[in-house]
Amino acid sequence: MTLTTGNAKTLRRSILAIAMLLLAALLSLGAIRIAQGSAADNRTVQVLDGDGVQHSFPLAENGTHTIETERGSNTIEIKDGSVTMLFADCPNGDCIEQADIHESSEMILCLPHQLMVSISSDTTDADNTIDTVAGL
Repeated sequence: MTLTTGNAKTLRRSILAIAMLLLAALLSLGAIRIAQGSAADNRTVQVLDGDGVQHSFPLAENGTHTIETERGSNTIEIKDGSVTMLFADCPNGDCIEQADIHESSEMILCLPHQLMVSISSDTTDADNTIDTVAGL
């Protein structure tokens, strides 16, 4: 098959259109990654203790925090965007065995101490959810 001048122009236009679509897709993906990263920086670890006191710690800052109440002592560790229960002086220690949390839909509970650890953000989760198909 030989290319005529008209066919060559059409082929170049098609290749240029495909290249532009790929570039737009890559730029959109980059914007989504940046938006997701900035939302993670605003999240906080919320600890509600058995005395009704709310403790807040930035999820972006690694560290350990001990919460002491009349019911007992719990120590959480914030590391690389996730939270784990390091220590609890409750009788069974089930809260220490719970998995690390890193999403707002997860929590760690210490029932004997009536302590709840969760992650929250400045806006509602529905506002932070990005539809990867629509880009919204």
